[in-house]
Amino acid sequence: MLVELERKYGRIPPEDHDKVALMYYEFAPPMTRAAHRVNATRQINGGKTTQVDQSTSRWLRGKEVALMLKKSDMESICPGNTAEPPADAEVTIADIATAEPPAD
Repeated sequence: MLVELERKYGRIPPEDHDKVALMYYEFAPPMTRAAHRVNATRQINGGKTTQVDQSTSRWLRGKEVALMLKKSDMESICPGNTAEPPADAEVTIADIATAEPPAD
């Protein structure tokens, strides 16, 4: 399983709880028909909501770890892709006002 995760994400998180959460996110068993039926019945009847159990929270943590790994991979591929402009690209309002319009 770890080999498949390393192939998909390029690296594996060093913390054990992150590894377990990521493995659970990728290889978790599907929800049973009975669980779907119980949830549908509760939603229709306006029944009480259940607490998030340990398996769901592990799945959510695994999703967060997966997104973090994908984000760090994208940053390593495109390091210049930031929301801030470069320091040497400062433009003032006066520069814009005195600039000539582009020629058509």
